[in-house]
Amino acid sequence: MHSHSDWLSALARHASDRPHAIAAAEVSADGTITRSISFAALLTSIHQRAHTIAAHTQPQQRILCALPSGIELIEWFAASLLTGTQLVLMHPRSGPGECASIFARTNAAAALADDTLVTRLTPRPLLLNQVATPQTTTPFTPGTPPGGIILGSSGTVGLPKLVRREWPALDADARAVARGFGLTAADIVLCVPPLCHSYGVDILLGTLFAGATLRIMHEFDAPGAAAQLRRDITILPGIPFIYESLARLDPCPLESPLVPPFNVRVAVSAGSPLAARVRNEFTRLWHIPIGQLYGATELGTVSLELPTTPEFDAQAIGRPLPEVSFRIVDVDDPTRTLRAGEEGQLAVHAPSMLSGYVDDTMHLIDGHLLTGDLARIDASGRATITGRLKLLIDTGGFKVNPLEVEAMLLEHPLVAECAVVPMALSDTIHRPSAFIVPRDLHQTPTDADLRRFLRDRLAPTKIPRSFEIVASLPRSPMGKLLRDQLMKGRS
Repeated sequence: MHSHSDWLSALARHASDRPHAIAAAEVSADGTITRSISFAALLTSIHQRAHTIAAHTQPQQRILCALPSGIELIEWFAASLLTGTQLVLMHPRSGPGECASIFARTNAAAALADDTLVTRLTPRPLLLNQVATPQTTTPFTPGTPPGGIILGSSGTVGLPKLVRREWPALDADARAVARGFGLTAADIVLCVPPLCHSYGVDILLGTLFAGATLRIMHEFDAPGAAAQLRRDITILPGIPFIYESLARLDPCPLESPLVPPFNVRVAVSAGSPLAARVRNEFTRLWHIPIGQLYGATELGTVSLELPTTPEFDAQAIGRPLPEVSFRIVDVDDPTRTLRAGEEGQLAVHAPSMLSGYVDDTMHLIDGHLLTGDLARIDASGRATITGRLKLLIDTGGFKVNPLEVEAMLLEHPLVAECAVVPMALSDTIHRPSAFIVPRDLHQTPTDADLRRFLRDRLAPTKIPRSFEIVASLPRSPMGKLLRDQLMKGRS
């Protein structure tokens, strides 16, 4: 394949050396493998789809992609890189309005999507997934450098930014993930994060680069994921919601022939802080310790704190991976780097980082991207995230970190999930307000119970002014809390 792309070259190498090895498989919600594809068959399909793309687009043009996670998406992903085009990844459950907005912002030339998503686009774009794929065995010969991808940031506050990541960054990401997890051809990775999300892209790149097998769950279901864990999965890249759900299941039902510790050798959480209670409950039931992965849409994967790490710290995100640089900078003056142990904003430089935004300006400090995360780094270089800069609640002279309050609330035995957001008392003063998802809707904690519980753990200014019991919290497809939806009516 294209000599300039390490990732594409790795796929070709695996197809040549291990043609019948399984590259990817699709897993249904009940944990059944419904389809699989070998490296040789995957390579053939990638070339066929590359011929289709090249027949209808030009290099560097953009293709909107809103396909569900699965083998077909992998094929189009690789074919787009091979033809030098830019794949704009969207969640397949995005609405027609969002699709029209992203299509216009990226000036896409074609699309890979369901008919229902492009109803508001005029003129209607060519849907490449509806074009007959040439059944040729002739390899596609690229004449331009490989392409790249465009990803939307989480958009939990404000309009999502559109992040451009070119092929050198994707190659670097593939190497970082493969090296960080210690992936080999013997590994089987269960991918629950959507492949349209940065986390899913990271796992896709690293797994296939290493020649391991990627099993894709495009619809997460806890019993189905548990069925896979009881079989032969060796790597579990998860998010807090996944571990919370699995912690409520019996890992060893009577019909299961396996008992802990199963085959999983690495499990990590990413996307948002993993509550200590959830971590402990999952590990106690499944006998699988959980590490932490840190990355971002703009950065790819940049650090891992694995349980096998010397002096493992479950609350830390670890030391930067090779070729990655971490700095803690002053919140008010990002040009000033802080000393070890001081809290400030985390700034990161990595070879896997973005090349820019589609319609926004990128600001770097000495080549480092300001992440918006509050953190501290110890003398050994290990980083710990302590909060999010934009989430700090100004109570009138004091700043309250909602993540700290949420961590305390999650220690309450009746609390399953929670979120703390600002409630406006005036134009300049806010107080924390909490939303509580109880573990049992028939046994909910009272306001007095929660205040009494927090009084011994937090300063008075950090205790929420109000508590509201809710059945669930709004979350993105990746499980990230959508705080802006909770803040409506609180300001």
